[in-house]
Amino acid sequence: TDRTSKGKTKGQAKSEARTPQKREKMNLQRTSHATPTNVVSVATAKNHLRVDVTDDDTLIETLIGVAYDVVERYTGTFLQEETATVYCDHFTEYMVLPGGVNVRINTTTGDGVGYYDEDGAFQTLASTDYEFDGISIPARLRITDIPDFVDDRLNAVEIDIKAGWNDSGTYKRPAALVQAMLLIVGHLYENRQDVTGYKTHEL
Repeated sequence: TDRTSKGKTKGQAKSEARTPQKREKMNLQRTSHATPTNVVSVATAKNHLRVDVTDDDTLIETLIGVAYDVVERYTGTFLQEETATVYCDHFTEYMVLPGGVNVRINTTTGDGVGYYDEDGAFQTLASTDYEFDGISIPARLRITDIPDFVDDRLNAVEIDIKAGWNDSGTYKRPAALVQAMLLIVGHLYENRQDVTGYKTHEL
């Protein structure tokens, strides 16, 4: 069997060369903010809470927003389709993108895959310079032609994406996520003060 100078077969060495040794640190910043009541309306929440009056409508709408944020953070997905930009310091051949489900490279309202060059100018990679896998979770990006002159700055690479659950279709929002929101709204509505391990009694 053909071996390299380190005693590994050529196949092993080739495989290791294609495998990323560490994951590039990435930061995601959403660039759109869908309305939480598109997922759980005030009327739906009130029905869940068995509330008939309108006095607490504003509070309930606020709690829907809180529940929306909690479920998104816990699951690492957008409950509705959103746009976002992923930032990292440099390219690696294989990159794992945050964003959860239904991730796509956004070249419609965004710049797709781009970077700042050594002159500080923003450049965009051609779609032929990368391969994208949005079926896997998390999504994967392979840079087939890594630029030679990426600026040595923080967040030099920017990747615009679309991602999130839909109301129907392949990526229809799971009912479990909607129910999770309702449970959180119910808990917060019934416990509007700090929750402690102590019970209080009137004297």
